[in-house]
Amino acid sequence: MELQNHSINGCGNKLFENLPDLIPPQTAAVFLNRKLKTIYDWQYRGKTRKNKVPPELFTKISGGLFIRKDILKIWIYSRNSPFKKGE
Repeated sequence: MELQNHSINGCGNKLFENLPDLIPPQTAAVFLNRKLKTIYDWQYRGKTRKNKVPPELFTKISGGLFIRKDILKIWIYSRNSPFKKGE
C-alpha cells in the first residue's frame, strides 16, 4: 500500500492531537477500540490481511513495539471516505 498525504480537515486532526508520536500498543488498542491481540496481529500478519496494514505503521525501540501516529492517521483517513483526499 502506497501512503500519500491526504488533506485532513480540522475535526480529523483533533482526533489525534492528544496522542504521542509513538503510540504504545496498549494505548492504540484503547484508542482504536480493538483488542491488544489485534494490534499485535496487524504487526505480525498485517501483509496477509485484507485490510493491508502498512508495514511502516510499526517501529521497534529497545525491543518495544510502537505505532507511528503519522502513518496511523494516513492509514485511517485512506480507509474512511469522509477523510479521503479531495472530499
